[in-house]
Amino acid sequence: MLSLLSRKLYCPIRKLATSAIRCASSSAGNVYGSSDIFPWRTKPSLLNRLVPGTDEYTKLGLLLTSKSQRLYGDSSLNAIVTAYMFLNVPWYELVWISHFKNELSSSISWAFTHGVANLLSKLSSSSSGQRSISVSTDCIIIPALDDTTNYTCGIDFHETLELCQNNNESNYNTMNIKLQKMFQEKVISHYESAATSFAKQDDNDDDDSSTSSYNHSKHQRLEVRLKMIPYDTELISLYSIPYLSRRNAKENPELLKFYREMLGKPSVSRASYLSQLRQEHLENKGHMESTVIAQCIVWCDELFYVKDLTTGQIIQGQEEQHRGEKEIDPAITVGSKKIPHLVRMEKTVITKRDPISGTFENEQQDWIITDIDDIVGGNLII
Repeated sequence: MLSLLSRKLYCPIRKLATSAIRCASSSAGNVYGSSDIFPWRTKPSLLNRLVPGTDEYTKLGLLLTSKSQRLYGDSSLNAIVTAYMFLNVPWYELVWISHFKNELSSSISWAFTHGVANLLSKLSSSSSGQRSISVSTDCIIIPALDDTTNYTCGIDFHETLELCQNNNESNYNTMNIKLQKMFQEKVISHYESAATSFAKQDDNDDDDSSTSSYNHSKHQRLEVRLKMIPYDTELISLYSIPYLSRRNAKENPELLKFYREMLGKPSVSRASYLSQLRQEHLENKGHMESTVIAQCIVWCDELFYVKDLTTGQIIQGQEEQHRGEKEIDPAITVGSKKIPHLVRMEKTVITKRDPISGTFENEQQDWIITDIDDIVGGNLII
């Protein structure tokens, strides 16, 4: 695989506690419906935690290493240090930091679009109709028309799914290998659970019809539509978590405990902790695993809805509108909205000491998407 800057990203890791994720999502004002077959944010405003003056901004902020962690110093300076120290970007390329951030955010937009296309492709494989195979991502991705367009690629998905409560779930579980190269497993599990739970929800509705505003039929035909054209990006943060990765946090609970203790201290009191980590990992073991995390807003012109073809009810999003007398750009879907999506990605960087020269070199693993619009509460390591 190529590096992120050549627009090839991804590689899998680990789960986090469900209760903590639900708490973070609720606090961020971004609770997704339990009856959603495809969790998707349709609000035209930023997540509350990104808006200064809101309670979520004060309590959660950028959701860095942990909920209580704050980003110290200028965000551009943090991006420069992280890119130089962990991503092996030469210093002279960081003189124009805006160019680097634009390249990085453009790559994240590309990864986000391809990742969502693969999630939709997997969703289509859950159909129990005559065509139970998935729709190829090549049929979902809209390539850039030419070099003058503002987007790298987009999505045009418009399919009819036939769902049955007794569906064989094996159809939906056949595409995990590809997705595991793009998403952290918690995100995959969330989308998979939403799709499989949707088809079974009729059993719960029979027990208590008041718990759901939408009643499922035993055999459902759903029209799923997502047209998404990214048109702008903004890199929110790029920072590193030295000495800690999802892998070593899982394998070494004491390291995770030590890191939590360090983060509970004021920033001026962490030098001794970092010195101990350096001694144990770099000096004694000759290597360390760190995590680099990037958060980016991808603005999209998009139309999204899920429609029950049996009842005609829109159960997610808003249906496409008919064109009126007013002249409208034919390239823009009528009824589309400008939606900001927050994409969170991370990669593990392994720093090793050369036994001959004694210098340290970084070995970068692939980027993966760890969250979209806080559907899994930021998917924090700590």
